[in-house]
Amino acid sequence: MKRPLAYYIGSTFILLSLSIFVFIFYPFVRAYIFPPSITNFNKSEFTLIIPKIHALGRVIENVDPWNEGEYKELLKKGIAHGKGFAYPGGKGPVFLFAHSTGTPWEITHYNTMFLRLPDLKINDKIQVWYKGKEYEYSVYRTE
Repeated sequence: MKRPLAYYIGSTFILLSLSIFVFIFYPFVRAYIFPPSITNFNKSEFTLIIPKIHALGRVIENVDPWNEGEYKELLKKGIAHGKGFAYPGGKGPVFLFAHSTGTPWEITHYNTMFLRLPDLKINDKIQVWYKGKEYEYSVYRTE
């Protein structure tokens, strides 16, 4: 028995819908159910690690936080270090910033790893590696 054309069109739409659903929600599932390993990284690179939420990301240095055209593209590749702010171990505040989400076609590992920031509590540890040296920070306030 030959199937009608509507059968194939309907099946195609169902498969397309499932594919879009997986494409949109896979980064979220990965962040919560299959978090990445935080043990394999280059300790000589500028890196941020938040063990509790399995966040690991490379930090891109000297990004102008007031220039959206500059930081918008760089945040797709990692965490940004604010231009003009101190480096770990230096005098003054260290300013690091990143996205926690984005449009489905722009979501990357660097966006979704911060989805779990609300899971952090006071005194949770944050590690920053800079020039081969580890700096440890603790959460002291959440908003």
